[in-house]
Amino acid sequence: MRSKSICCFFLLIISLMMSTSCFYSNEEKELVKKYEEQAKINAVKYVKSKYGYDAKVISAKAAKNTNSISPIPNYTPTGYVYVKLKVNKKEFYVYITGEQESIDGKDNYQQDEIEKDLLELLKTNIGISPYNYSVEYPNSTIYNNTENSNLIKEYYNKNNLSDVLQYIKKI
Repeated sequence: MRSKSICCFFLLIISLMMSTSCFYSNEEKELVKKYEEQAKINAVKYVKSKYGYDAKVISAKAAKNTNSISPIPNYTPTGYVYVKLKVNKKEFYVYITGEQESIDGKDNYQQDEIEKDLLELLKTNIGISPYNYSVEYPNSTIYNNTENSNLIKEYYNKNNLSDVLQYIKKI
């Protein structure tokens, strides 16, 4: 009976520790809101600067630190935000800071075009099309949503595929 009480006590302590580290304090909530609002502005300016388009913001989600080696996760905000945008009926993501004004970001707006041209290059040089494929760009952050993958800074202009390919994850 005593060991059962000790076990319940430790489970209670662990759940309290996890609940306090998984949820934002009021100050962190305000900070995240500030980051997301600034990042929305930054993302629209980034798209205008890079592509010349006026983008519409759909949503924003603050990036969190998830690379802790502690058994208790640390989900503190990083200052960066994933902003979902829409241009010409196409939805895509921009990963950009929300800490200050900036147009230094990454996006996946050209992902389909890059993959199409890469497959065409393979077909031309090898003579066959891959049956199954995956093109991945490694990111400095981890976000468990495939829609937010393949974020790159490089502008693809149809003549710089080799420059863009250097950012593709090598398996």
